[in-house]
Amino acid sequence: GVLGIDVVDSGDAPVEPRDGGTGLANARTRLAALYGDAAGVTLERVDGRTRVRVTLPARPRGAA
Repeated sequence: GVLGIDVVDSGDAPVEPRDGGTGLANARTRLAALYGDAAGVTLERVDGRTRVRVTLPARPRGAA
């Protein structure tokens, strides 16, 4: 299974989100170190708002 966490910005934001700055890059690097390809961070525009989605495996690597 997968756990998804969405954070949506309800305020003014750029028309097109960038790939993110240092914070998102660090989050992606740390998630990859912990979970490999099973986790990730995406940034996108949805209905005029910016959404960051963090995806994690329901169970960590090596868990039974």
